[in-house]
Amino acid sequence: MYTDQQTKFSSIENIDERLSVLRITALWAFSESAFGGILHALAIPLRGLFISSAAVLFISLIALFSKSNKEILKATLIVVLIKAVVSPHSPLTAYFAVSLQGVLGFLLFSTKKFYRLSALLLGLSVLFFSGIQKIVVLTILFGNMLWESLDLFIEQVSSEIFRINHTDINYGYVLIAVYVLLHLIAGLFIGLYAGRLPKKIDYYKNIILPDCQTLKMFLLLILSHLSA
Repeated sequence: MYTDQQTKFSSIENIDERLSVLRITALWAFSESAFGGILHALAIPLRGLFISSAAVLFISLIALFSKSNKEILKATLIVVLIKAVVSPHSPLTAYFAVSLQGVLGFLLFSTKKFYRLSALLLGLSVLFFSGIQKIVVLTILFGNMLWESLDLFIEQVSSEIFRINHTDINYGYVLIAVYVLLHLIAGLFIGLYAGRLPKKIDYYKNIILPDCQTLKMFLLLILSHLSA
């Protein structure tokens, strides 16, 4: 009898975990296909930074609620397929970015013993690759002439407007460094936040949710007295 009840509870727990992973996967797919399109339509700068940060949170949550890190690869495949259906105009680099995020999550969350460290490394690596991806693509498409022209333009503007004339400074490389540094800082913050998700979820389940249930029962009791 006890074994049957234990099996039943274990089965219910597995179903809840599976549903949680599916919900998170759906949110990740929405972020990649719809949220990215909204940011693009609003011409929000650093769109890749926001989308990649959201991906770090979703992958960390999938790793938290699943028993195997293979669930991350399954979720990644689902997200890529949904993205291909909903946003078929997306460039190949977008699919490569999602796939890389999933693979990194799969490798880093091979064990949950170091969950916070894995989440931090995931945030830093995903945002770093997000930062250099656009730079690599632009360099492949336009070559070094793009950065040389940009360097010459910034040098002329700074000389004419700000009276700054430092020909020894490569402004193009400075701009690249600042761009990548912004992504790394975002990766650091999102990785630290993702590492705290287990404690935040436990706090919500054990403190906030019971308090809400108590408040709900109290309000229902008041309404029942008023209706009587």
